[in-house]
Amino acid sequence: APCVLTAAHCFFINSVKILDEWKVYAGVSDLKQTREGILVSEVIINANYSDEHDDYDIALMKLAQPLVLSAQVRPACLPMSGQRFLPGRGCFITGFGKIRESEENTSPKLREAEVKIIDYRLCNSRNVYEGFLTPRMMCAGFLQGGK
Repeated sequence: APCVLTAAHCFFINSVKILDEWKVYAGVSDLKQTREGILVSEVIINANYSDEHDDYDIALMKLAQPLVLSAQVRPACLPMSGQRFLPGRGCFITGFGKIRESEENTSPKLREAEVKIIDYRLCNSRNVYEGFLTPRMMCAGFLQGGK
């Protein structure tokens, strides 16, 4: 069955797991101009996922029908096992998340930002994430915040 890779934390609201009535809108860059979504037949959350710590934050959504690949809908390019991500190297993040930390509302338009990979030990230090990161996480952004 065709699947979509996503974050497990997307299926939890106030620690309540929501697994019913999901749809996938692949290739959409403006949530106000959505087309008909594809029904999700099953959500598979990593058995080791912890909603409290966001560890093993990965899930698969099995689709009721396959996606049609296009310039906007493409397979995920995943790293090889053991691949290293060097601090200072640029990478891109995308999403419909908050534009500012202080705002509750999220962006209706897909946004992209280039960020830098931050050394794991530095990011997990007392002054940054205070040990919250696990070995299955990486850190990217800017220490001064903003992205």
